[in-house]
Amino acid sequence: MSRNFILLFGAICWIGVAAVAVVHLMLGDVVVPAGMAIIFVFWTGLRRHYLATVRAEISSGRDLARTR
Repeated sequence: MSRNFILLFGAICWIGVAAVAVVHLMLGDVVVPAGMAIIFVFWTGLRRHYLATVRAEISSGRDLARTR
């Protein structure tokens, strides 16, 4: 898969998520968009933790090929 395809597909998915949230908010339902926001914050926190861990391993000079 090319990087451009992944970025385009991700952008399309996020547009879809935003559209679903807007529709639910217009209908007066705040539970689904609130749940989506909580999941997004949780996922972002996990992703930041993972990226910080990978950077620490690389900066420590350890060989990642042996550890994975």
